[in-house]
Amino acid sequence: MPKYSTVTKDAVRDVAEDLMRSNDTTTTLDVKTELRNRGYWATQPEVSKFLRELADEKDYDFTTNGIYNVYSFADPASISSSSGQGSSLANKFQSLLSQGQPSQPTQGGPLSPQPTQGGPALGTTKKKFSAKNLQPLNTNVPNNRDWEVECDHGPVEYYDNQYSRDNVRCAYRLRNDCSIQSVRAHRV
Repeated sequence: MPKYSTVTKDAVRDVAEDLMRSNDTTTTLDVKTELRNRGYWATQPEVSKFLRELADEKDYDFTTNGIYNVYSFADPASISSSSGQGSSLANKFQSLLSQGQPSQPTQGGPLSPQPTQGGPALGTTKKKFSAKNLQPLNTNVPNNRDWEVECDHGPVEYYDNQYSRDNVRCAYRLRNDCSIQSVRAHRV
């Protein structure tokens, strides 16, 4: 039976940034799985706690897919700013893009570039959503189909109807320091 090392915040940061460099985003599950592949014993709550702290410290974008928290770099310049395995994969991929050659999918695990369907064309950048920048409407009289969002101990806030339920719940959670499980959102 292999002996695992205790997971640290630095190890979570290194793995998360490697995964974000190679895949644009990462989930808490991806980070936990890769940590275990690298010899750390990591649990989902531990990884979530460290990634929430890192998201605040390092300014990662944060959203939820309904099951896992999804993280990405808020600043696209961060993608090539560190060294490591993810950086070399990202550089290789960027090199292929600049040469106009498609990347061939590989069987190298979660750090391998993964082909996507329905994504942006090669060489284009997809605009990422950041819940940190989403502000509530400055009104107490919302428009039809706007979001009314609240939690057990926070104020009622209204958000524009162009955003998804997950987006407004994440923004509310960040603004009002409450758990995502206690945040409720419905259309008015």
